Amino acid sequence: MFPEVINLNNVTADQIANDFVAVKIGDVNGSAAVNLLGSTEDRTMVGDLVFNADDVNVEAGNTYTVEFKATDFNVSGYQFSLSFDRKSLEFVEVVSGVADASNFGTTMASEGVLTASWNSDEAKRLATGEVVFGLTFKALQGGRMSELVNINSSYTVAEAYNGSNELMDVAMSFNNNLVSGAFDLYQNTPNPFASVTTIGFYLPEATSATLTVSDVQGKVVKVIKGDYSKGYNTVKLNRSDVGANGVLSYRLDTDSDSATRKMILVD
Repeated sequence: MFPEVINLNNVTADQIANDFVAVKIGDVNGSAAVNLLGSTEDRTMVGDLVFNADDVNVEAGNTYTVEFKATDFNVSGYQFSLSFDRKSLEFVEVVSGVADASNFGTTMASEGVLTASWNSDEAKRLATGEVVFGLTFKALQGGRMSELVNINSSYTVAEAYNGSNELMDVAMSFNNNLVSGAFDLYQNTPNPFASVTTIGFYLPEATSATLTVSDVQGKVVKVIKGDYSKGYNTVKLNRSDVGANGVLSYRLDTDSDSATRKMILVD
């Protein structure tokens, strides 16, 4: 067993001998850059792993289980983030199928985010319509399920692996209609950061985008422009890019969308 808690009371001097052991979990193919200093492997997607669900109108006070069903499921593993509208839905539980509760991270459920990771020693083939897992939500207000739930790469990059360990994209459909993710700017990781941080964002279509970083007075300290692909993209920022410590804001602009978040640079 590793210690998970260290209590320090009435601290009057530096405490440099208190250490934790970090254990990486939920990384299907071992490619996660845990310190964000190394580059990750750039591979070409060879197909899509699509989860299909029934679309329904939800009414406040009722409970609904979204069954994620297989479509051409023949994979050895997958991982993704799943976002839901926390104003409309409250997460209740995971319903077991091929995957169960142990394959989900729920620590951010109150923020409207679940993370998923499942793998097998050999590729598993499922018949179309077979339930891979289910997620139960309580409706807090009315809406359409297809507009309230989506798969993305906000915290865990959405990807799957076929029997040859080739990379596949992960997507979701409702009533067999593929759902495109919406424009989104994610929180940088790590945050706060001292040397380098990564900013992720999702684009519904391939387009040019501009990332603008400003200090607390509103002075622009860094501008990054580029042409980015549809789906999940990342930009890395080094300390030398943004200068002084403190609270910074970063804004992503495209021709049709814009979003802003804050981050913290420390010594």
